[in-house]
Amino acid sequence: GDMFLRRVMRVLTRPSDKVRAVQIALQIEQHISKYLFTITVIYAIFAALEGTALMILGVSNPLLWGVLIFFLSFIPLFGSAAGLIVVVVVAMLELDGMGRVALVGIVVFSLNLIRGNIVMPIALGRSLTLNPVVIFLGIAFWGWLWGIPGVFLAVPILAVFRILCEHIEPLRAIGEFLGD
Repeated sequence: GDMFLRRVMRVLTRPSDKVRAVQIALQIEQHISKYLFTITVIYAIFAALEGTALMILGVSNPLLWGVLIFFLSFIPLFGSAAGLIVVVVVAMLELDGMGRVALVGIVVFSLNLIRGNIVMPIALGRSLTLNPVVIFLGIAFWGWLWGIPGVFLAVPILAVFRILCEHIEPLRAIGEFLGD
């Protein structure tokens, strides 16, 4: 809720500081909402692509596997790998020949690589006005520091930090560097 914002309002004494705090809080809320919307749309598009590819390759229940891939995508690092493993195991059980099974694995793996290394950094960089290189480095740093939770929280942390830097005069240069 707005408990944190209410406490900030109690601590701040000048009306101009209170207005500025509300503006910052609203901007942070807007950016985090945009982030969640963007990743959900990207995950849905790529899950649909992967489900369609599975249907073309002859794997039964492609809708089920597409939905599973969609939900697993929200688990940083391991979600995509788990989806790939599940789909390859299903393909091994259903398809004739290791060539077709390998093709299923290659297609799903390739789509995951494209999504994670090209589409996500570019889309998040544009929607959050963050530099895509900073996003990649932030994910690497926070992932190294905190593991899976760090990977999941890296982009929101960067977005909040950029917004705060833009509103704090001595940190404006850092905010400019983090921006797109």
